[in-house]
Amino acid sequence: MHDLKFASAWFNFTHVVNPSELRSECLLGITETFNRNMKRAHTMVTSIPWFVGRMQLHIRSLMLAKMVIQKDRIDVFDANVSEEEWPKITKFSSHVIKKFNEDDADLMDRTWQLYSVGSAQFNAAITNADLGDVDKFAESLLLVMILNSWSAFEILATDLWIAAVNFGDESFAANVGGLSRKDSKSFTYAQIHPHIDNLRNRLGTLLVEAERVKMDCFRQIKENYKLAFGKVLEELFELHKGNPANILVLESLRNLLMHRGEVVDSDFETQVKEASGCTIPYLLSLKEGDIFLVDGHIAGTLTYSVLQFGSKLIRIMDEIITPDDAWNLSSRNPANIAGDWVI
Repeated sequence: MHDLKFASAWFNFTHVVNPSELRSECLLGITETFNRNMKRAHTMVTSIPWFVGRMQLHIRSLMLAKMVIQKDRIDVFDANVSEEEWPKITKFSSHVIKKFNEDDADLMDRTWQLYSVGSAQFNAAITNADLGDVDKFAESLLLVMILNSWSAFEILATDLWIAAVNFGDESFAANVGGLSRKDSKSFTYAQIHPHIDNLRNRLGTLLVEAERVKMDCFRQIKENYKLAFGKVLEELFELHKGNPANILVLESLRNLLMHRGEVVDSDFETQVKEASGCTIPYLLSLKEGDIFLVDGHIAGTLTYSVLQFGSKLIRIMDEIITPDDAWNLSSRNPANIAGDWVI
């Protein structure tokens, strides 16, 4: 089995931003969406070990029941059960153990009651499964967790950028105004019409909808934040820091899963090497042609990086969009905004 153990201590949910703490109303919905996405990931992190363990118990108990019915010798090793796991199996399969020496035609029906803890669909799904299937099931959940974590970051980064350009200082809109002439193409009437009544507060939305601004990769996100908000935000994305480096690797991993079937290519190898602050040595060690093997530590670490980085980005954008009376963007030290948050 892959390493499916997650330490809840390092997936500390206090990093999630409480919307009531924000000053910028335009960020409330964005923050709530991000929190929901992260809570789904958190639920997966904490439930996979329990769920997989439960499936293992069900399957091994079913193996035991079949041996009982066939009047085969019950043997710990024949059942592929370790000494440590055996007490759990015997307790879980107590009904089967009691019936071991009885010739009971209803044994399988009674044994099936042992599995009624879960839904009928769950029980039916594992009836013909084996422990290898559980391993594959766990892998699938972890891969989905990785894909969803990148989507959560991409959505958050896009929504925050739009909100800051729409409702932040006018200099932000001026900074990105040149993007309206990107590729010497004019906006169509259909693109402008939904925003024409309040173009000042819809410029960010228009630029993204018209694809003058794209946020589908880490580098583009970094460049767009730098263009709109200057060095204050540029320093957050430096790749010698743990969280941004892990998110760049997360993007690379997402592309690997979606387009390369988990086979490492030269693009993945090159991009991961650029992420000098990556905190997962295994990913840094992969070479072209290797097969990526997921485990709980990888999925949990990458998801936690999205949680930390995203929450910090929300707080910084809140300060930028709705500064206090003493705010002076040109003189504010970026280091004071970013803080010491490297994991």
